[in-house]
Amino acid sequence: MFIFTHATQCGWYSKFLEPVVLEINSGPIGITLDIGTGPGTLPLMLKQVHPTISIIGIDPDPQMIRLAKKQDKKQQIQWLQQTLQTYAPSKIERPRNIVFCSMLYLLTEKEIEKQIRQALHILHKEGQILVLSPKGDFRIWKAFIYVWQYPFSWKNYTYFFWKFFVSFRGRFWTRKKYLLKIADKFNLTYDSKIVFQRQAILEILKPSNQ
Repeated sequence: MFIFTHATQCGWYSKFLEPVVLEINSGPIGITLDIGTGPGTLPLMLKQVHPTISIIGIDPDPQMIRLAKKQDKKQQIQWLQQTLQTYAPSKIERPRNIVFCSMLYLLTEKEIEKQIRQALHILHKEGQILVLSPKGDFRIWKAFIYVWQYPFSWKNYTYFFWKFFVSFRGRFWTRKKYLLKIADKFNLTYDSKIVFQRQAILEILKPSNQ
């Protein structure tokens, strides 16, 4: 757990999340729901760019929610200890952006579909689902090059752990193209971008009536 917490406090992790922030920034600003928010790194980054944006971070782990609240010194974000399945917004509170960062690629195909189905159920009619996942490229010599390009921190050791632990599942996710299949099944538009120096993929799902 401490390795994950250290990772979210590093400059490299902010660079990993940056494409999500830029994507949300490029469209209509509405409520953003961060699924599996962890210690709240993404919501806090979004608040720095858009101080007035409404953000909700949810996570089933009470320790993560406590840490997120501790880091949110201005108490400007809503933190909820729950899962996507138990989150039920009113019609006027439907999020325009639902974000899954480094999460879905760890699940089975059945679980992935369940998460997307539930997200679509609560999504604003003009909203989008953003899924950021590692691609799983584990070439250790590249890791030694890239790590020096991020803001220096002694906690940057976590970058090497991340590269190692996501390598298999990341490659599997990239090869299987689960979200492209789900988009076809649910009649969604699908787009993807290779980001974070080709180490991650950002996939975007939208209702096809937009």
